[in-house]
Amino acid sequence: MIEPKGADLQVFGKVGTTAVTATLRGCPAVREGDVVPFAFPAGGIHLFDKAIGARLN
Repeated sequence: MIEPKGADLQVFGKVGTTAVTATLRGCPAVREGDVVPFAFPAGGIHLFDKAIGARLN
């Protein structure tokens, strides 16, 4: 699923079987169903406990 957020896109998808949400800066040309390769710095990851919603890092 793709959700425009002003100048950004919020993209919901999966990496393997793990659900992920990514914010893509500058509204790149991404459509529903596209396979989007991406990389990110380790310091840019925020992990949450699914059961309680608490941030883990």
